[in-house]
Parts: sequence; C-alpha cells; structure tokens
Amino acid sequence: MGLPSGTSLPRVGRQELAPLLRGCFHRGQRRRQADLFVLRWGGRDALLKDFSARSFLLRQTWGRLVTRREVRILRQIRGVSGVPEILATVGSCGFLMARLPAQPMPRPSEPPPPLMFFKAATDLLRSLHSLGISHGDLRRPNLMVDAQGRPYLVDFATAVAVGSGCLSFLKRPLYRCFAALDDYGLVRLKAEFYPDSLSAEEAWRLGHPPWFQRAADRVTHLFRCSRAAPGKARNGPCANS
Repeated sequence: MGLPSGTSLPRVGRQELAPLLRGCFHRGQRRRQADLFVLRWGGRDALLKDFSARSFLLRQTWGRLVTRREVRILRQIRGVSGVPEILATVGSCGFLMARLPAQPMPRPSEPPPPLMFFKAATDLLRSLHSLGISHGDLRRPNLMVDAQGRPYLVDFATAVAVGSGCLSFLKRPLYRCFAALDDYGLVRLKAEFYPDSLSAEEAWRLGHPPWFQRAADRVTHLFRCSRAAPGKARNGPCANS
C-alpha cells in the first residue's frame, strides 16, 4: 500500500542508510545519472536512486533538479498500478522507492513477453496520460515485465506533468510531444516481437514516427558515424549519410 494522498513523504538522511548499503547490490551509472542501490528498508525490498557520488556541481544542479522532478511525478501517480511506489526522500538528491517484482523487457533474440503484455502496457500509458503525465523515454530498459506478464514503467526523470497551475499551458506542447513518443515507443517494441499483430492504427504509427523522433534518430546516426573509423564510415551504412 502507498501513502495516502496528501501525506508528506518521510525524509531519510544519507548517513542513516549507510549501514544498510554495506554489501548491497549497487549498479553504478554514467556520470550524469544517479547510482542505484538495492536494499532492505522498512521491512521491504527497496531501491535507492541517488546522486551523492557525483561531483558537487553536478549534484547540486542536475542531481537536485532531476530528483525533485521525479519525486514530484511519483507522488502524483501514487496508487497507479504498474509504476514505482515512492517511499521516502534521501537528502536533497536521492529517494527510496519500492523495488518492483519485474525484469527489463527481453531482447528480440530472447523469449517474448505474452501478447497481452502490450495491451496492458497501452492501458498503463492511457492511465498516465489521463492524469496529464507523459513519460517521454519509453524504451526497453524502462519498460519491465513480471512473471505474470504484467508491465511496469520506470524512470520518470524526464516525464512531463501538465498540472493545473496558471502556466500549465506552457507545458502542454511538450506533454503532447512526449505522449506521442510514448505511443510510438510502445508500438516499436511490440513490432519487434509481434509484427503481424499490429492493428491498422499501430502499423500507421510505426510507419509515421513523430518528427522529433526522426530528428533524434538522425542525430544519433550522425553521432555514431562521426565516431566510426574512416574506412568503416566510407564502406558502411554511414557512406550515404
């Protein structure tokens, strides 16, 4: 059970968790991302997402901003099935959430999730969009599946919440862009496993990615080509870029 709506989150000091972090599973992330720790907290399996190990400048700017955004989003979607349950804040650049009983989506070479997984994932996205929240980064590491084939969506650091403030209209264009990315990302993952099961709408969406997705793919392609060896760039897929 999550905390009742409107209840303030417990605040935990980083030093209070130090004894619990000794010997626990730790996954270090890239320089601009938070570290992840799996631990027991309050009698349950939990996950600590924390920027404490980053440089002072990164921790006090990007770390605080991203943590504050994700905590706010997780509080807003508290009670929605299929998303992490936030448990407590940890300092100014970390937070604890319940560990989900799920694993990242398999790769195309691995056994696929059941077809109903994608229907349930679509319903999960609709629930979030109805609350005015779009994820914006729906890809394999952020979409998880449990033993019963149920979907879970994680990592809301880049999510957008429209809200109801006087300036909410400024967020609506970005929310719509991210919601379109959510729909496209899910269809693209489904097509990897069940291309023959796409509906007409899904097939159209797959063939017409949002313009900002096409732009991002183009930038990624050019970046990879710029790092390729000269011979490979001339003879490989980058030759006609």
